[in-house]
Amino acid sequence: MNYKKYLEIFYEYLFLIFWLVVPFEEYVSAVPNILIGVLLAIYLVVFKKNQFKSLFKNKSYIVWLGFVLYIYLIAVFENRVSEDFFILKKLLLPVIIVLLGINVSNFNKCKLWFIGGTVLSVLISFIGVLKYWFSENNFNFTSGDFINQILVSERIYIGFCVAISLVFLLELFKNNKEIKVKVLCLVLISLLLSFCFIIAARIAIVCIVYILILFFLSLESVKIKFWSIISFIMFIGIFFMLNKNLTNRFFHSDNKYHISYYEKVSQQEPRVLIWSCAYGIFKNNFNPFLGNGFYDVKSQLVNCYNSNIDVNKKRNWYVKRSFNSHNQYIDFLLSSGWIGIVLFLLILYLMLTISRISFYTLSLLGSVMLILLIENIFHRQIGCYLFSLVWISLLKNRNVKLEFKKI
Repeated sequence: MNYKKYLEIFYEYLFLIFWLVVPFEEYVSAVPNILIGVLLAIYLVVFKKNQFKSLFKNKSYIVWLGFVLYIYLIAVFENRVSEDFFILKKLLLPVIIVLLGINVSNFNKCKLWFIGGTVLSVLISFIGVLKYWFSENNFNFTSGDFINQILVSERIYIGFCVAISLVFLLELFKNNKEIKVKVLCLVLISLLLSFCFIIAARIAIVCIVYILILFFLSLESVKIKFWSIISFIMFIGIFFMLNKNLTNRFFHSDNKYHISYYEKVSQQEPRVLIWSCAYGIFKNNFNPFLGNGFYDVKSQLVNCYNSNIDVNKKRNWYVKRSFNSHNQYIDFLLSSGWIGIVLFLLILYLMLTISRISFYTLSLLGSVMLILLIENIFHRQIGCYLFSLVWISLLKNRNVKLEFKKI
């Protein structure tokens, strides 16, 4: 065995370790960066020409390169490279990670290692939840910064990991005939679902509902479809009845000062004010061709919070946290103009067309698109990693059989 073969094996194992540690990125943020650097160095030796050429023939990858180049060019033209560099460098991560991932011969192993990392992060987080419960004699997970300190990662991102792992597990359950594997999949799925419902991870629960409905619809038997959906609805109902955090998070039932649901949402949901401020920027101070830049948009949002919130404590909280737009579509529109958002939407469409319409394609990409509605995932390294994971999974899954033909 020559040295290149050893390097290829080492490369594959490093890539597996990378996906194992991604769910822990908040605690070991330097580790994924180091792994990417080492992988890039080895890639220069072991890269496969056919994979490299096929990637650069893929429209979604080419458009992403054009999208990133466009954002860099307008940043240079508008003299805002230094201000926007915190986002610009993150937009290159999918370029690099997809390039590295397409070179891996067996990406199914990467999915298994990512599932392992997610399950481990969930188990560790469960321990943190139990410690908090017993020490505080309280289980109020409705809101508060302490929640993200208890969990291995922020609630939204650990929920994102769970949603992706759920798709991988359902795919494995559906395609594997071994009873032991199916039982293990069901156990892990139950663990992940229970965890998201216990910590009341709203967007993750929305993604879970979406994913499972798609999965049930992809089944061949009409009876199994029907009873699976009924059973899942009962499962959700039981959790909502037993866990007040869910009703508080979704329906704001703990708000006794306002009667209508609209009033409760407008008072307790930060995104209502954030998006109204973003609309004000779009209406009054929006550059439709070049955008306003990521840093400038965030600064204008903070100014809006400072000017429009009357209650001192609430205003100081918004200003201190410097909330971004909490919607990736709005972020790209305001920051890079109409051309930027059109290019990004085109990328999502091209990602959908990478493989045939199937449960796997729709559930993965649909979950990403749902999370983009309430989070700027490209402002965070873990968000870029998870987006890249979905993208590589779709690229590696081009020969999926057409589903939903019997619905």
